[in-house]
Amino acid sequence: MRAIRLAVAFSLTAGVALAAGSASAQRIDGDFALADDVAPAGTNTATIEIDGKVFGVDGQVNGIGTQGDQCAIVYNTDEPTSASANNKNGKVAQSSFTDIGFVILPVTSPRALNTGLVSTEKCKVSSNVDPAAGKGKVSVNCKGANVFANFTADQVNSFIAAFQTRKDVKIKVNQTGSEGSVAIKLNQK
Repeated sequence: MRAIRLAVAFSLTAGVALAAGSASAQRIDGDFALADDVAPAGTNTATIEIDGKVFGVDGQVNGIGTQGDQCAIVYNTDEPTSASANNKNGKVAQSSFTDIGFVILPVTSPRALNTGLVSTEKCKVSSNVDPAAGKGKVSVNCKGANVFANFTADQVNSFIAAFQTRKDVKIKVNQTGSEGSVAIKLNQK
């Protein structure tokens, strides 16, 4: 996981706009920053990288959990399984084993900082960007037995509380906590 994502995981109020990349008659090229149109400002962001033969997607969602915990979910595509770009748009996807990490920073509670990086086969990302139109989408879907393996039930409940009223992030955990799923949607229209 790229260190810069963890460094900005708690920037809860910073807004992100589409970064400038070249979109002339040549293939688009650059880092394209996206922010969801519906989520609170700066709480659902991603960057789609299209740089020569290098393609990738990094993103994060942030929210406030129980007891004021700052909760972040970060993801990236270390090894995209498909990628393409032309002079108008680009697409990057990873069909399995996408890296997803969970960071919880207690503000008022005595619990220690906890991070967990999950590597589960059923974790995928798809994305596309149209820089000239200022549009982009990212979809993340992860599920399995180890999604919340590094966290206590109290910490999982904090993540659930952080995103329970949001339409862009869905977290589900079965009663025993042995199975979980995370779905993130970013839509910049």
